[in-house]
Amino acid sequence: MARRLIALLLVVLVLVAPGARAAAAVTGRVALPAHATLPSNSQFDVAVVDLDALDEDARVLGSLRILGPLPLTGQTLRFTIPLDTGRLAPTHRYAVRAVVTQNDTVLYSGERPLTARGPFAGVTVALAAAEAVDGGVAPPLGGTDWVVTEVDGDRVHDGEAPLSLQFTADGRLSGFAGCNRYNARFEQAETSLKITALALTRMACAPTAMTVEARFTASLGAAVSARLNGEALELRDTAGVVRLRLEAHRPH
Repeated sequence: MARRLIALLLVVLVLVAPGARAAAAVTGRVALPAHATLPSNSQFDVAVVDLDALDEDARVLGSLRILGPLPLTGQTLRFTIPLDTGRLAPTHRYAVRAVVTQNDTVLYSGERPLTARGPFAGVTVALAAAEAVDGGVAPPLGGTDWVVTEVDGDRVHDGEAPLSLQFTADGRLSGFAGCNRYNARFEQAETSLKITALALTRMACAPTAMTVEARFTASLGAAVSARLNGEALELRDTAGVVRLRLEAHRPH
């Protein structure tokens, strides 16, 4: 009996040890435009994402989904997202992304930067109407050649070998990913884009090049729509966030 009591006390001491990490939460609100109205069947999704995660599955650190009718207070909607702070890396960039959809169509979306140090309370994400941020319908991509200028909002620095996408008329996609060449298949229907069967060669490069490649391929794999914004082609994910921005390749 005494041994069992000692063992139980040891377990309790471990659980409440000063170094134990407690769960945290990101709390705040999203703000809709002043005159925005939402359909009763709209859906709200908000997530904490790691913008520098190399694995697409590791990007989402916590999320919340609310089905309509949404519990608005005025033009705001409050949220609480549980967060394991042990997954935060000091050098990574984070964001709170929010989107309101209806039948898989993005109505409003927005993003607020977040750091590993917080603050995690009182975060406000301003939403904009989808038509205010989306460009026009992309032209047929088959037979076009593009160079990447931004990956997840970061400029691709001049002097680096350009990341590229070449679309063929028979539904093939290929290009340079930062270290390796890649091949894939694509399907396009107006703004909808589906990329499948992504495969790369197996060369090893400097760590910086491998990091660029991992971020590029993760963003390319997450793209589900293609739109023009001026002369730039934007590939967006399911939340309407621009993952890749490209310009037409112009041979010298």
